[in-house]
Amino acid sequence: HRCPVLSRISWTLIHGERDDSHLRDSSRTNVRFYKPPLKLDYGVHHTKLLLLMWKNKMRVVVSTANLLHKDYERKTQGFWVQDFPQRPVSEGTTKNESSPKSLPSTPFADTLADYLSSLGSSVQLGFSPRVLLSKYDFSSANVVLIPSVPGYHRGGMNKYGHLALQAALETEPLAAHFAQSDILAQFSSIGSLTAPWVQQEFAASCSASCTATTSATCNIKLVWPTVEFVRNTNDGYASGGSLCCPHKNQKEFMRKLYHHYTPMQKGRDHVPPHIKCYTRAQDDQLAWVCLTIPNLSKAAWGEPQKGKSPLMNPILPSRPVHPAQPVGFRARAGRGFPFAARR
Repeated sequence: HRCPVLSRISWTLIHGERDDSHLRDSSRTNVRFYKPPLKLDYGVHHTKLLLLMWKNKMRVVVSTANLLHKDYERKTQGFWVQDFPQRPVSEGTTKNESSPKSLPSTPFADTLADYLSSLGSSVQLGFSPRVLLSKYDFSSANVVLIPSVPGYHRGGMNKYGHLALQAALETEPLAAHFAQSDILAQFSSIGSLTAPWVQQEFAASCSASCTATTSATCNIKLVWPTVEFVRNTNDGYASGGSLCCPHKNQKEFMRKLYHHYTPMQKGRDHVPPHIKCYTRAQDDQLAWVCLTIPNLSKAAWGEPQKGKSPLMNPILPSRPVHPAQPVGFRARAGRGFPFAARR
Protein backbone atom coordinates (compact mmCIF):
# COMPACT_ATOMS: atom_id res chain seq x y z
CA HIS A 1 0.00 0.00 0.00
CA ARG A 2 2.89 2.38 0.74
CA CYS A 3 4.66 1.61 -2.55
CA PRO A 4 2.04 0.66 -5.19
CA VAL A 5 4.60 0.61 -8.00
CA LEU A 6 5.97 -2.69 -6.59
CA SER A 7 2.83 -4.43 -7.80
CA ARG A 8 3.50 -3.28 -11.37
CA ILE A 9 7.21 -3.95 -11.83
CA SER A 10 9.43 -7.01 -11.65
CA TRP A 11 11.75 -7.17 -8.66
CA THR A 12 13.96 -9.60 -6.79
CA LEU A 13 13.83 -10.15 -3.04
CA ILE A 14 16.98 -11.72 -1.58
CA HIS A 15 16.14 -12.79 1.95
CA GLY A 16 17.34 -14.77 4.93
CA GLU A 17 14.05 -16.19 6.21
CA ARG A 18 14.60 -19.57 7.85
CA ASP A 19 11.10 -20.71 6.88
CA ASP A 20 10.39 -19.21 3.46
CA SER A 21 7.41 -21.40 2.56
CA HIS A 22 5.09 -18.39 2.70
CA LEU A 23 7.29 -16.69 0.10
CA ARG A 24 7.61 -19.72 -2.19
CA ASP A 25 3.83 -20.15 -2.13
CA SER A 26 3.25 -16.52 -3.01
CA SER A 27 0.99 -15.79 -5.96
CA ARG A 28 2.99 -12.68 -6.85
CA THR A 29 4.29 -13.47 -10.31
CA ASN A 30 6.28 -10.22 -10.55
CA VAL A 31 8.51 -11.04 -7.55
CA ARG A 32 11.48 -13.38 -7.64
CA PHE A 33 12.37 -14.75 -4.18
CA TYR A 34 15.89 -16.01 -3.56
CA LYS A 35 17.49 -17.32 -0.37
CA PRO A 36 21.30 -17.37 -0.71
CA PRO A 37 23.06 -20.47 0.60
CA LEU A 38 25.19 -20.13 3.73
CA LYS A 39 28.51 -21.86 4.18
CA LEU A 40 27.95 -22.02 7.94
CA ASP A 41 25.01 -23.74 9.62
CA TYR A 42 24.68 -20.93 12.15
CA GLY A 43 25.17 -18.08 9.66
CA VAL A 44 22.49 -15.54 8.83
CA HIS A 45 21.73 -13.30 5.88
CA HIS A 46 21.48 -9.96 7.64
CA THR A 47 21.90 -7.49 4.78
CA LYS A 48 19.55 -4.53 4.35
CA LEU A 49 20.39 -3.29 0.85
CA LEU A 50 18.23 -1.78 -1.89
CA LEU A 51 19.26 -1.40 -5.52
CA LEU A 52 16.62 0.67 -7.30
CA MET A 53 16.84 1.23 -11.05
CA TRP A 54 15.31 3.98 -13.14
CA LYS A 55 15.86 4.58 -16.86
CA ASN A 56 18.70 6.98 -16.15
CA LYS A 57 20.12 6.03 -12.73
CA MET A 58 20.58 3.47 -9.96
CA ARG A 59 19.86 4.34 -6.34
CA VAL A 60 21.83 2.41 -3.72
CA VAL A 61 20.38 2.33 -0.20
CA VAL A 62 22.07 0.79 2.84
CA SER A 63 19.62 0.66 5.71
CA THR A 64 19.43 -0.67 9.26
CA ALA A 65 15.75 -1.61 8.91
CA ASN A 66 14.30 -5.00 8.09
CA LEU A 67 11.51 -5.11 5.54
CA LEU A 68 8.88 -4.89 8.27
CA HIS A 69 6.19 -2.32 8.94
CA LYS A 70 7.22 -1.85 12.59
CA ASP A 71 10.88 -1.35 11.66
CA TYR A 72 10.02 1.56 9.38
CA GLU A 73 7.16 3.06 11.37
CA ARG A 74 8.03 2.53 15.03
CA LYS A 75 11.82 2.41 15.43
CA THR A 76 14.78 4.72 14.98
CA GLN A 77 16.71 3.60 11.89
CA GLY A 78 19.47 4.91 9.67
CA PHE A 79 19.70 5.13 5.88
CA TRP A 80 22.54 5.93 3.51
CA VAL A 81 21.35 6.86 0.01
CA GLN A 82 23.15 7.89 -3.18
CA ASP A 83 22.11 7.99 -6.83
CA PHE A 84 24.47 6.95 -9.62
CA PRO A 85 23.85 8.01 -13.24
CA GLN A 86 23.57 5.58 -16.11
CA ARG A 87 26.63 5.41 -18.35
CA PRO A 88 26.22 6.06 -22.07
CA VAL A 89 25.78 2.82 -24.02
CA SER A 90 29.09 3.46 -25.74
CA GLU A 91 30.82 3.36 -22.32
CA GLY A 92 28.84 0.70 -20.50
CA THR A 93 26.93 -2.40 -21.37
CA THR A 94 25.87 -2.81 -24.96
CA LYS A 95 22.19 -3.07 -25.75
CA ASN A 96 22.70 -6.81 -25.92
CA GLU A 97 23.24 -7.78 -22.25
CA SER A 98 25.04 -10.95 -23.26
CA SER A 99 27.95 -8.82 -24.55
CA PRO A 100 28.80 -6.50 -21.66
CA LYS A 101 31.82 -4.28 -21.56
CA SER A 102 33.93 -4.43 -18.42
CA LEU A 103 32.85 -2.78 -15.19
CA PRO A 104 35.05 0.29 -14.66
CA SER A 105 37.12 -0.32 -11.55
CA THR A 106 36.26 1.87 -8.56
CA PRO A 107 36.45 0.75 -4.92
CA PHE A 108 32.69 1.12 -4.52
CA ALA A 109 31.75 -0.77 -7.69
CA ASP A 110 34.32 -3.52 -7.14
CA THR A 111 33.19 -4.14 -3.56
CA LEU A 112 29.51 -4.14 -4.46
CA ALA A 113 30.07 -6.53 -7.37
CA ASP A 114 32.17 -8.85 -5.19
CA TYR A 115 29.50 -8.91 -2.49
CA LEU A 116 26.60 -9.55 -4.88
CA SER A 117 28.57 -12.31 -6.58
CA SER A 118 29.10 -14.00 -3.21
CA LEU A 119 25.34 -14.46 -2.87
CA GLY A 120 25.14 -16.93 -5.75
CA SER A 121 25.57 -17.43 -9.46
CA SER A 122 23.95 -15.24 -12.10
CA VAL A 123 21.42 -18.02 -12.69
CA GLN A 124 20.51 -18.18 -9.01
CA LEU A 125 20.29 -14.41 -8.64
CA GLY A 126 18.46 -13.92 -11.90
CA PHE A 127 20.98 -11.29 -13.01
CA SER A 128 24.71 -10.85 -13.48
CA PRO A 129 26.07 -8.40 -10.88
CA ARG A 130 28.86 -7.13 -13.12
CA VAL A 131 26.59 -6.76 -16.15
CA LEU A 132 24.05 -4.86 -14.05
CA LEU A 133 26.58 -2.58 -12.39
CA SER A 134 28.50 -1.90 -15.62
CA LYS A 135 25.55 0.20 -16.78
CA TYR A 136 26.14 2.85 -14.11
CA ASP A 137 28.87 5.32 -13.18
CA PHE A 138 29.99 4.86 -9.55
CA SER A 139 32.91 7.29 -9.69
CA SER A 140 31.01 9.83 -7.55
CA ALA A 141 30.54 7.42 -4.61
CA ASN A 142 31.12 9.35 -1.38
CA VAL A 143 31.43 6.25 0.84
CA VAL A 144 33.29 2.96 0.96
CA LEU A 145 31.33 -0.26 1.40
CA ILE A 146 32.65 -2.66 4.01
CA PRO A 147 31.11 -6.10 3.44
CA SER A 148 31.16 -9.30 5.40
CA VAL A 149 30.77 -12.66 3.70
CA PRO A 150 30.16 -15.96 5.53
CA GLY A 151 32.88 -18.52 6.00
CA TYR A 152 36.60 -18.77 6.61
CA HIS A 153 38.67 -16.50 4.38
CA ARG A 154 42.31 -16.94 3.42
CA GLY A 155 44.16 -14.03 1.85
CA GLY A 156 42.80 -10.53 1.39
CA MET A 157 41.83 -10.37 5.05
CA ASN A 158 41.22 -6.62 4.86
CA LYS A 159 38.32 -7.12 2.43
CA TYR A 160 35.75 -7.94 5.11
CA GLY A 161 34.50 -6.97 8.55
CA HIS A 162 36.38 -4.82 11.03
CA LEU A 163 39.66 -5.39 9.18
CA ALA A 164 38.08 -3.71 6.15
CA LEU A 165 37.02 -0.83 8.39
CA GLN A 166 40.59 -0.61 9.66
CA ALA A 167 41.96 -0.60 6.11
CA ALA A 168 39.60 2.24 5.14
CA LEU A 169 40.54 4.31 8.19
CA GLU A 170 44.26 3.78 7.58
CA THR A 171 43.96 5.83 4.39
CA GLU A 172 42.53 8.84 6.23
CA PRO A 173 44.37 11.45 8.30
CA LEU A 174 43.08 12.28 11.75
CA ALA A 175 43.16 15.75 13.30
CA ALA A 176 45.38 16.07 16.38
CA HIS A 177 42.51 16.91 18.72
CA PHE A 178 41.08 13.40 18.18
CA ALA A 179 44.16 11.83 19.81
CA GLN A 180 42.27 11.39 23.12
CA SER A 181 38.90 10.61 21.54
CA ASP A 182 36.59 7.67 22.24
CA ILE A 183 34.95 5.06 20.04
CA LEU A 184 31.17 5.03 20.49
CA ALA A 185 29.42 1.83 19.47
CA GLN A 186 25.63 1.80 19.29
CA PHE A 187 23.73 -1.33 18.23
CA SER A 188 20.60 -3.37 18.91
CA SER A 189 22.06 -6.81 19.63
CA ILE A 190 25.04 -8.12 21.57
CA GLY A 191 26.87 -11.34 20.77
CA SER A 192 29.08 -13.47 22.97
CA LEU A 193 32.05 -11.16 23.49
CA THR A 194 35.40 -11.22 25.22
CA ALA A 195 37.33 -8.30 26.67
CA PRO A 196 40.35 -8.78 24.34
CA TRP A 197 38.15 -8.78 21.23
CA VAL A 198 36.16 -5.67 22.24
CA GLN A 199 38.86 -3.54 23.89
CA GLN A 200 41.86 -4.59 21.84
CA GLU A 201 40.99 -6.17 18.49
CA PHE A 202 37.80 -4.32 17.54
CA ALA A 203 38.80 -1.07 19.25
CA ALA A 204 42.17 -1.16 17.47
CA SER A 205 40.48 -1.37 14.07
CA CYS A 206 38.23 1.56 14.95
CA SER A 207 41.23 3.56 16.18
CA ALA A 208 43.16 3.29 12.91
CA SER A 209 44.28 6.26 10.84
CA CYS A 210 47.26 7.21 8.68
CA THR A 211 48.37 9.74 11.30
CA ALA A 212 51.20 8.28 13.39
CA THR A 213 50.58 10.56 16.37
CA THR A 214 47.04 9.24 16.84
CA SER A 215 47.72 5.52 16.52
CA ALA A 216 46.94 4.52 20.14
CA THR A 217 43.91 2.31 20.71
CA CYS A 218 40.94 4.36 21.90
CA ASN A 219 38.62 3.59 24.77
CA ILE A 220 35.33 2.15 23.57
CA LYS A 221 31.90 3.07 24.93
CA LEU A 222 28.91 0.78 24.41
CA VAL A 223 25.71 2.77 23.97
CA TRP A 224 22.66 0.77 25.07
CA PRO A 225 19.09 1.64 26.20
CA THR A 226 18.18 1.29 29.87
CA VAL A 227 15.24 -0.78 31.09
CA GLU A 228 13.48 2.47 32.01
CA PHE A 229 13.94 3.85 28.48
CA VAL A 230 12.47 0.68 26.94
CA ARG A 231 9.55 0.68 29.37
CA ASN A 232 8.64 4.23 28.31
CA THR A 233 8.81 3.61 24.55
CA ASN A 234 5.72 3.60 22.36
CA ASP A 235 5.41 -0.19 22.55
CA GLY A 236 6.67 -0.56 26.11
CA TYR A 237 8.57 -3.69 27.03
CA ALA A 238 7.55 -5.26 23.70
CA SER A 239 10.18 -2.99 22.12
CA GLY A 240 12.80 -5.05 23.88
CA GLY A 241 12.15 -7.83 21.38
CA SER A 242 14.46 -5.99 19.00
CA LEU A 243 17.12 -5.35 21.64
CA CYS A 244 18.78 -8.72 21.99
CA CYS A 245 21.24 -9.46 24.77
CA PRO A 246 20.78 -12.91 26.34
CA HIS A 247 21.78 -13.13 29.98
CA LYS A 248 24.73 -15.36 29.05
CA ASN A 249 26.13 -12.53 26.89
CA GLN A 250 26.11 -9.98 29.74
CA LYS A 251 29.77 -10.17 30.65
CA GLU A 252 31.20 -8.50 33.74
CA PHE A 253 33.87 -6.55 31.81
CA MET A 254 31.14 -4.80 29.80
CA ARG A 255 29.53 -3.10 32.81
CA LYS A 256 32.09 -0.30 32.95
CA LEU A 257 31.79 0.24 29.18
CA TYR A 258 28.02 0.81 29.08
CA HIS A 259 26.59 4.29 28.50
CA HIS A 260 22.95 5.34 28.27
CA TYR A 261 21.26 5.65 24.90
CA THR A 262 19.72 9.13 24.90
CA PRO A 263 18.05 10.43 21.71
CA MET A 264 19.17 13.95 20.89
CA GLN A 265 16.49 14.64 18.28
CA LYS A 266 13.31 16.15 19.72
CA GLY A 267 10.30 13.87 19.64
CA ARG A 268 12.23 10.57 19.59
CA ASP A 269 12.31 10.00 23.35
CA HIS A 270 9.74 7.21 23.04
CA VAL A 271 11.05 5.55 19.90
CA PRO A 272 13.18 2.42 20.42
CA PRO A 273 16.47 2.23 18.49
CA HIS A 274 17.23 -0.37 15.86
CA ILE A 275 20.01 1.68 14.27
CA LYS A 276 23.63 0.49 14.31
CA CYS A 277 26.22 3.24 14.33
CA TYR A 278 29.92 3.38 15.18
CA THR A 279 31.91 6.59 15.40
CA ARG A 280 35.02 8.26 16.81
CA ALA A 281 34.07 11.28 18.89
CA GLN A 282 35.78 14.05 20.81
CA ASP A 283 33.38 16.31 22.71
CA ASP A 284 30.77 17.27 20.09
CA GLN A 285 32.96 16.53 17.06
CA LEU A 286 33.02 13.33 15.03
CA ALA A 287 36.07 12.10 13.16
CA TRP A 288 34.05 9.61 11.13
CA VAL A 289 30.73 7.78 11.19
CA CYS A 290 30.02 4.21 10.18
CA LEU A 291 26.29 3.79 9.65
CA THR A 292 26.02 0.07 9.34
CA ILE A 293 24.13 -3.21 9.64
CA PRO A 294 26.33 -5.32 11.98
CA ASN A 295 25.53 -5.50 15.65
CA LEU A 296 28.34 -5.92 18.14
CA SER A 297 29.42 -9.53 17.70
CA LYS A 298 32.42 -11.51 16.52
CA ALA A 299 30.29 -13.26 13.91
CA ALA A 300 29.24 -9.94 12.39
CA TRP A 301 32.60 -8.17 12.38
CA GLY A 302 34.94 -11.16 12.10
CA GLU A 303 37.56 -12.79 14.27
CA PRO A 304 40.92 -14.27 13.29
CA GLN A 305 40.99 -18.01 13.86
CA LYS A 306 44.05 -20.07 14.70
CA GLY A 307 45.44 -21.23 11.37
CA LYS A 308 42.50 -19.64 9.55
CA SER A 309 41.23 -16.25 8.43
CA PRO A 310 38.40 -14.15 9.88
CA LEU A 311 35.03 -15.80 10.33
CA MET A 312 32.04 -13.65 9.43
CA ASN A 313 28.34 -13.75 8.72
CA PRO A 314 27.01 -11.94 5.63
CA ILE A 315 26.47 -8.33 6.51
CA LEU A 316 26.92 -5.18 4.45
CA PRO A 317 27.88 -2.10 6.41
CA SER A 318 28.48 1.28 4.84
CA ARG A 319 31.65 3.29 5.01
CA PRO A 320 32.86 5.62 7.74
CA VAL A 321 32.00 9.10 6.53
CA HIS A 322 34.73 11.66 7.08
CA PRO A 323 34.45 15.43 7.71
CA ALA A 324 36.53 15.91 4.56
CA GLN A 325 33.32 15.04 2.71
CA PRO A 326 30.90 17.62 4.15
CA VAL A 327 27.86 16.68 2.06
CA GLY A 328 27.96 13.04 3.11
CA PHE A 329 28.78 13.93 6.71
CA ARG A 330 25.92 16.37 7.14
CA ALA A 331 23.46 13.98 5.55
CA ARG A 332 24.09 11.44 8.28
CA ALA A 333 24.86 13.59 11.27
CA GLY A 334 21.25 13.41 12.45
CA ARG A 335 20.25 9.88 11.54
CA GLY A 336 23.56 8.11 11.79
CA PHE A 337 24.33 9.44 15.27
CA PRO A 338 20.97 10.02 16.97
CA PHE A 339 22.17 9.48 20.52
CA ALA A 340 24.40 10.80 23.28
CA ALA A 341 26.71 8.65 25.35
CA ARG A 342 26.54 9.34 29.07
CA ARG A 343 26.94 7.37 32.25
